[in-house]
Amino acid sequence: MIALHTEPVPTVLVLGGTGEGHALVKTLRTRFGTQLRVITSLAGQRAESPEVTYGTWRTGPFRGVEDLIAYLREKRIAAVLSATHPFSETIARNALRACKICHIPHLTLSRPPWVCTDEDRWVEVQDMLEAARKLPSIGSRAFLTIGIRALPIFLSLEKMWFLIRLPRKTPLSFSSDQVAPHRLVIGSGQDGNDLLMMRIHAIDVLVTKASGGAATFGKIAAARALALPVLMVRRPPSTETAKTVSNVMAAVAWVESNIRQFSERLRSSLKD
Repeated sequence: MIALHTEPVPTVLVLGGTGEGHALVKTLRTRFGTQLRVITSLAGQRAESPEVTYGTWRTGPFRGVEDLIAYLREKRIAAVLSATHPFSETIARNALRACKICHIPHLTLSRPPWVCTDEDRWVEVQDMLEAARKLPSIGSRAFLTIGIRALPIFLSLEKMWFLIRLPRKTPLSFSSDQVAPHRLVIGSGQDGNDLLMMRIHAIDVLVTKASGGAATFGKIAAARALALPVLMVRRPPSTETAKTVSNVMAAVAWVESNIRQFSERLRSSLKD
């Protein structure tokens, strides 16, 4: 019998959890097929996320840099593509550091931020604490689209009413009678109803993060149409040494230009 020798298939790790991450994984699978193994890491995401229908996946956060390093070495990862949320500072920093230690190529896919136009009334702030300090002087009925972690900072404000949007049902660490009056809305904001919802609830200020992207631009467009002020929390500063692209096809092109290097790296590691 003649032994068949097959070329080893390199593995890339995609740090996902975003629409861009989903599109990237899907496009990689379409472009490279069996030439490339793709593992998607979803920190805090549910297993039914659409990203996990392509390739292999893991869920749950990495426990610091050392945990990530161990995973990269165990799975013989040839490259890491970070497609996390622009405000996911910890994993972005840890991924870059782990890749440097392991001498693994790293690429960040970061969606472009929204651009303030002459029709917008943005008040840009550095962080959530500054936003909470300024909010009472700007409005009294606020639409909060900031995630769950910073909610207590705002809900302790007196004489405010809040419309709060969360992407999914999440247990809250406070009871309704302990905080400012509010209403919860569950969803992604992609249903196109932001303008109507903000009118119905007489919203007079939007509080959001400079996340960027088309999927959640509806709230920005609605605030613009209603001539409402927007308290915009700036993005955290990007890691200066991270190689970054702004769209999925640029990330795929980077993989394509480096796939031979990935294969060579894998063959070398298999000899060790």
